[in-house]
Amino acid sequence: MKLHYPAQWLDGRSAAVQTVDVWTHVDELVIQDEQHQRLASWPLKQIRCTDEHYSGQPLRLHNPATPDARLIIHDQALISWLRGRIPGFHGAQNRKALGLRLAIAIPVLVLISVAAVYTIPRASAPLAQLIPSTWEQRLGAHIVDWIVDEDARCEKAPGRAALDALTQRLTAEQEAATAIRIHVVEEPSINALAAPGGHIIVFSGLLEFAETPEELAAVLAHELAHVRERHVMQGLIRDLGLSLVVSALVGDLSTLAGLAADAGHVLFKLSYSRELEQQADALAYASLQQAGISGAGMQAFFERLSYSHTQAPELFSTHPHAAQRAQAFADLQGGPALSPEQWQAVQNMCTQNQSISG
Repeated sequence: MKLHYPAQWLDGRSAAVQTVDVWTHVDELVIQDEQHQRLASWPLKQIRCTDEHYSGQPLRLHNPATPDARLIIHDQALISWLRGRIPGFHGAQNRKALGLRLAIAIPVLVLISVAAVYTIPRASAPLAQLIPSTWEQRLGAHIVDWIVDEDARCEKAPGRAALDALTQRLTAEQEAATAIRIHVVEEPSINALAAPGGHIIVFSGLLEFAETPEELAAVLAHELAHVRERHVMQGLIRDLGLSLVVSALVGDLSTLAGLAADAGHVLFKLSYSRELEQQADALAYASLQQAGISGAGMQAFFERLSYSHTQAPELFSTHPHAAQRAQAFADLQGGPALSPEQWQAVQNMCTQNQSISG
């Protein structure tokens, strides 16, 4: 019985495509280079399809634990072996079924568009649920690439490890539809942006403004709530219209670059309704409570921000009345979000990087 198969590997750190061997085990795939050096071990239960798989096409896989890496499989024997062994993959999709789905979807979209022209704000919530998660993740990745220059990214290993540990604490009790990726960038603005597909951008100015890790945890918990409830997609649909929904439903990847630029502009000025902010507050409170993190950070952060909001016009304008809302977190008891060493590592993540593009 054959136990290893050829495949292609992208490590996420460069654009190079490596030819690798994939060894199959009972509960994992082991990926080795041509010199038989182990590159990665992926538990089967963690592997996800990057996009829908159609007959005759390569199977593209990723692991949320290493979100930027990709495994591309052409070998049909390995594809067949993986059927039913990785979550959500039960074999190739039928292109005729896709055509039928589109034939049904397009008239429905026409009807939706007629009604939604007059009620886009109210229609944005149900429309956001129609967006395939894999397409949303790709859009989010394009938006991050459009907003953030490569040399502005802060990826010092100790800080990254601490930040990932904090994110894991805040999401441990949640059933995530997509992997979360926090991007720290060198930019003096006191701000954080939630983007589609599980991406959150944190500016170094916010890390400098925050006095405790509990303040950062509170901001992250709030932005994670917007991601979890797809508030970001609702806002983009409200501002960009139904063209975004149509592109997503037909799987049109050619529009992603153009949409990313438009969406990037929208994110910088995107504000949520009082109802959505209250929903995010409630979920953030629950996340901090489940993680055992004190809620005093939320109150302290926004109280200071309200006294000096001229220093942070972006964050203050997109979170109106935040200081008043944050008072509800004052009674939330808990411990520290990070150890002093971890907090120091997060604050030191950025070196002399250039500022973001726009």
